[in-house]
Amino acid sequence: MRFFISRAGEDAACAAWIAGVLREEGHEARLQEDFGTGSFPDKIGRALRWADRCIAVPSARYVEKPYARAELDATYARDPAGFIIPVRLEACEIPEQIRHLIYVDFAGKSDEERRRELRDRAGPADVPLRIRTSIQKLPTADPYVIGRDAELQWLEEVIGMAISCSIKASPRRFFGGLPKASACSGRGTGS
Repeated sequence: MRFFISRAGEDAACAAWIAGVLREEGHEARLQEDFGTGSFPDKIGRALRWADRCIAVPSARYVEKPYARAELDATYARDPAGFIIPVRLEACEIPEQIRHLIYVDFAGKSDEERRRELRDRAGPADVPLRIRTSIQKLPTADPYVIGRDAELQWLEEVIGMAISCSIKASPRRFFGGLPKASACSGRGTGS
């Protein structure tokens, strides 16, 4: 599996450690600088197109950095539920976009505990990413919309007649009352 690691610049060493653990397990892992030259949005776009998952590394520094937040926004826009794995470095505020996700917590843990939790959450490298979906809550076809060809034909004819009638009607209909004879019915309507 391919992981992009989103982090603040000051957390580069920890992000490199995370990438190393993922690589030991057979995954591919890249940081922003691995995507060559170009503008910040261009690099992030290439990273997100390349990655199967993104590891966001929240820390006190991450939540303050506008570029880190921009990475997180772009990542969240791709898939708010299944694409992001938060890995919290320390006790800090979790950005609102990912508060609903279960995160790997590195705060106060040994390297071995961190390694184990990260491996467990990343999963095996040889298993393809599966998108889990449920069809239990899909909407059903509305029986009043599908299979009503005769009713729809009748409705089109009625609407066509109404449009035709409004075009044939005398301007007096709008300025000074109804005409003596209706343009559509041929019957007098009185004034």
